[in-house]
Amino acid sequence: MPVEQAHIDQAVAIAKEFGATRVIVFGSAAHSPATAHDLDIACGGVPPRNFYRMVGHLMTSLPVPVDVVALEDNVHFARHVEATGRVVLGAESAPRVAEGAQLEG
Repeated sequence: MPVEQAHIDQAVAIAKEFGATRVIVFGSAAHSPATAHDLDIACGGVPPRNFYRMVGHLMTSLPVPVDVVALEDNVHFARHVEATGRVVLGAESAPRVAEGAQLEG
């Protein structure tokens, strides 16, 4: 089943319920949704205690497979997602990953 805009809209609505302030669609769903077989999204602003509950809700609610990453988890990957993905929530409201941000750990 191809990824449709309705799937993206539903994913954004669910992510917002769990506190997301930024959602970026990346991978094939961002560039050619008609041929995508899953929805890859990166979410920012979701409190850690809510993240896996949100992922579970997304996986059980959407009719397409969903892969979710937290923007806060990996600065280098977040920069890649920011550069190549499509922002669907928080284009102006949430800060982008800072150029000089430090990796934790």
